[in-house]
Amino acid sequence: MRRNTIFQFMFDLITSEFSVKKVRIDNNSKKNRSSTASHPSLVDETEKQMETQLLDSPPPTPEIRQPKKQMPPRKKSSANTPGGGDSSMFGLTVEQLKVLMELHGKDLLEKLNTSTYNGVKGILEKLKVDSNKGLDSNNQEDLEQRRSVYGRNEIPPKPMKSFFRLCWEALHDMLLVILLVCAVVSIGLSFYEPPHEGNQAQENEPNLEWIEGVAILVAVLVVVFVTAFNDWRKERQFRGLQSKIEKDQLASVVRDNHIQQIPVTELVVGDLCFIKYGDLLPADGVIVQSSDLKIDESSLTGETDLIKKGEGENIGLLSGTHVMEGSGRMVVLGVGLNSQVGNIMSLLGATSGGNESKNKKEARKSKSTIPSSTKVQSDLTKQSVHVEDETKQRTPTISEKQSNEDQLRSVKTSKDKYDNETNESTPDNKKKSTKKVKTTAVESIEGTEDDDIDASDDKHKSVLQSKLTTLALFIGYIGMGAAFLTLLCLILRYCITTYVIQKKKASGVDVGYFISFLIQAITVVVVSVPEGLPLAVTLALAYAVRKMMIDNNLVRHLDACETMGNASTICSDKTGTLTTNRMTVVQSYIAGKYSEQLPKAGEVNQEILPLLFEAISVNTNYTSKIEESKKDDGGLPKQIGNKTECALLGLVQNWDGSYDRIRQDISEDKLVKVYTFNSARKMMSTIIQRNDGYRVYTKGASEMVLMKCKSIIGENNQLKVLNDNEKSRLTHDIIENMANNGLRTICIAYKDLGKEQQDWDNEDRIINDLVCIAIVGIEDPVRNEVK
Repeated sequence: MRRNTIFQFMFDLITSEFSVKKVRIDNNSKKNRSSTASHPSLVDETEKQMETQLLDSPPPTPEIRQPKKQMPPRKKSSANTPGGGDSSMFGLTVEQLKVLMELHGKDLLEKLNTSTYNGVKGILEKLKVDSNKGLDSNNQEDLEQRRSVYGRNEIPPKPMKSFFRLCWEALHDMLLVILLVCAVVSIGLSFYEPPHEGNQAQENEPNLEWIEGVAILVAVLVVVFVTAFNDWRKERQFRGLQSKIEKDQLASVVRDNHIQQIPVTELVVGDLCFIKYGDLLPADGVIVQSSDLKIDESSLTGETDLIKKGEGENIGLLSGTHVMEGSGRMVVLGVGLNSQVGNIMSLLGATSGGNESKNKKEARKSKSTIPSSTKVQSDLTKQSVHVEDETKQRTPTISEKQSNEDQLRSVKTSKDKYDNETNESTPDNKKKSTKKVKTTAVESIEGTEDDDIDASDDKHKSVLQSKLTTLALFIGYIGMGAAFLTLLCLILRYCITTYVIQKKKASGVDVGYFISFLIQAITVVVVSVPEGLPLAVTLALAYAVRKMMIDNNLVRHLDACETMGNASTICSDKTGTLTTNRMTVVQSYIAGKYSEQLPKAGEVNQEILPLLFEAISVNTNYTSKIEESKKDDGGLPKQIGNKTECALLGLVQNWDGSYDRIRQDISEDKLVKVYTFNSARKMMSTIIQRNDGYRVYTKGASEMVLMKCKSIIGENNQLKVLNDNEKSRLTHDIIENMANNGLRTICIAYKDLGKEQQDWDNEDRIINDLVCIAIVGIEDPVRNEVK
């Protein structure tokens, strides 16, 4: 039975193959018949050959056809994906994160709580981030995978201008253009030999008239090359300096369950980043934990009011904005070109991957080729009925901005959503002003492209260069006037003498005389124009730049030397510029004892030290820490974070304390409330929970904290009441004495509260009636170079 089945299968297979071949033969024969209809004998012969081949061919062997293998899905190329990598290993794509970060306020919260994201915890799970330990810094493969998928946290700069482009810009100087024209005309006329009467021309005498034109041309080329080379070299130096500055910018992140300082450019999507007062946000993200966080987003939205951020309300954070109050942690969701700032920079063509050249070409093309009626019609199709009448009245403005409107529509949409969200709680008059600010900001962004097109060819000139150019042009105009008068007088004299007095007829010799008159006039112009003036100024400024580089002053533009030459007073920052920005505690007032030299640990009241150590360790930013120097380094311990807080942490270490152990016992998540430092508050307060209630720790400017204290710890660890007279005495004898020695004074205090529920928003009641623990004086040494 099995054999019969196999034979039947083989017979069916052979007959099917035979039928297929027969069909092919029939089709081919039909084609041949149609092509050889005029030759019937050829058709018959062809059919006989095909039948013979079919009968002589062996029967086909049965072939078991394998099912076709399904090709794996094609990976998207890096050119089409924002990050350039495969996002299958993560639960979120770049586009999903970008869509999320374009929302603000309630819209962001609603989108975040959908099944795609599942809240902040869901995002952490999809990005494979531990909310406590952070990413694994030792797993470089994972970090590189995140960079390939979500991009790097850097915005590539615009390509540097080439040397020939700089030469072309240097040639736009009007004086150089005049000299160049004179040089070309002079060289051209030097090879022209006009006919003369008789044998006046000496054929054996060499022609040296071209030397003058070549000399002018060489002077122009020297000026152009020197200017272009200086601009090219300074641009390279400043780009290197800019990259060094970017590498020196550090961000505090949690990796391997430790707070680490890494360069901002090494941030990746999924990093848990610490932010605090004064920081510039390095990337886009959402808040994981915060304390009184307020952000200045005026650089992006034009809104001057501080935006309050926090869990459960407004959790979106954008790169390029400033932290004005508070602190917190955020999970990074957008870096580099995939952040909101990077998106705007790309739309404006301010990056190497931008569409600047394309936008310029489209703008020029739309202005030159599209009729105005067509532009108005295309604009009106995208506008509402209310805007239609206004559009017709100002057709030129819209037609110029049409090329940028489509690219910036997404930016405007996100801005409008954000403004609608932030303006819900603002009065009507404030909403109007906000809309005006927003409209002005967007219009300025739209006009940037056209401004670049119009102003790209205008080279900035200093006051000195402008005055010298004006003087040179004035002299040149006088020279051209004198040359014109000279040419006119020579022509009139020759015409009167030749045609009126001598009564000769015009001939070819007269053309030679007229050419010689023109050469004399050009000579007057060349001599009158001071071609050495721009060369002298350029060489002098270049020499000044080289001299300033010896003193470690890097000058990008030559005209800066002129500006610095007029400076009579230089105002400088003190901290970090005139000082080393390495602060240490050198004086103290503890337990009623004032020490002008910092005492040793054994000389201090031991009962007060645990309280002081906890007050310093808890009531400082957890990103501030001190790292021991390497053995081969031989230097001082490295201070990371706020330098004033590092000085206090150094005091804890010098007195045999461990702030790390205290912070491990009281982690940042266990803090009940943090009143962060700001310029108005001038102090920082942290509230922790104890078994018997709550405790408030406060530190800040001595005068401000001392005014809120009602008692102080005395010599025998006893509380001493602080009345107004005692406060005045401490201010005069301790605080002013430290300040007169150039020290920064910090007062440390605390307060205990009961177990009952407190209103933590009532700061004035919480931060009051404190107990002063100590007053310390912090020194910031002056640099050795400062005199």
